[in-house]
Order: sequence, then C-alpha cells, then structure tokens
Amino acid sequence: MSERGYWLTLSTDNPPSGILATLRERSLFPGGETWWFAWNGLEIKLPGILRELSELDRAWDVVRVFSPKAELRLARRGRTRGCWLLTEQEPAESIPGVEIVSRAEFVVEDGHRILWGQKLRLPDGEARGEVIFPRKLNYELGNDDLNKAWVADVKLYYDRAHRLLAVRYVRIRRVDPGEIKVEPFPKPEEALRLKGG
Repeated sequence: MSERGYWLTLSTDNPPSGILATLRERSLFPGGETWWFAWNGLEIKLPGILRELSELDRAWDVVRVFSPKAELRLARRGRTRGCWLLTEQEPAESIPGVEIVSRAEFVVEDGHRILWGQKLRLPDGEARGEVIFPRKLNYELGNDDLNKAWVADVKLYYDRAHRLLAVRYVRIRRVDPGEIKVEPFPKPEEALRLKGG
C-alpha cells in the first residue's frame, strides 16, 4: 500500500542540534524513538538512539536523524551544508529559524533493509562473530540474542515513473528469521512480461 511523502529542502544557519530541537517541538523526533547515524573521513557512527543533541554538531560530513515520523538529512557540500526533511505527514508552511526552499511530493511504500541477518554457517559450526571496520559494529540493540536478525524499517520514495529516489529510515528492530516475507526479483524476461513488454 502506498502513501504520500514530502521531501523538503531547507536552509538555515542553525547548527544541527538547533534544527532538530525546532523539529522536536513539532513532535517529529520524539525522545526514545529518534535514531541517528553519521560519518566523516575518520569516524563512523552506526545507527543508535540519539541521546544528546550536541552529538550532531561534531564535524560530520553526513548526518541522518530518523524516527517513525520523519528523517532529517544533513550533508557537507564544500563549505556549506545541505539540509533536507523527509516525512509522510503534511509539512507545516513554515518552520521557525528555517527557510523551506523547495517542497516535492512522492509516492511512498514500506520496505526493509537487513543490517545483520542469519548466523554464518562455518565448517566448525554456526557463529555470528564480530565485524571490525575498524572497530566493532554496534547498532545499540544489544548482543544478547544472536538468533534474531536486525532490520531497518524504511519508507521507499518513488517518482511518478516508479524509480526509487530515496530510502527514509524509520526504525531499527530485532526480528525472528522468516518474520519478514522476502520476494525474489523476477527474472528479466518475467519482468518484461509483467510490464506488458
């Protein structure tokens, strides 16, 4: 089932923590349900719950803050910073301290991204192991149940020609293997037949 999504291009002189504080006042990023990840040339912060807004103001090249209601994207562009908001809620006409430069509407569908799936099947038995890049990958979901997969629930933003333009993260959760139905991609000849070609 598809819904409508909005992609706003924003302009502001506020630091990332200030932008997010303003958007929190509009209930888009509630505490305890707001996740984030970021990276720069020397460091990576994998998705985890956002506990301190000041963490956003470090020298990140890319920052993504997401919740079930919206995703805020910040990216360094030379000496400036791009700022975008994706949401499925009808956006406000104005946001204090932020200029809405443009607004676009898209068709949105639910989706998933598997972050950590089944155990590895090794000759000497099953194992999950630690992945080093260059440090342990920690999604802040706890490592107590290695039988569960870690999945990101996402919103898929499509244009009118049904081309995928963006993937908006919603939340990360643990699921039992097989809980999410997976449909294989059709073979090229089947895809043409399905489209009537």
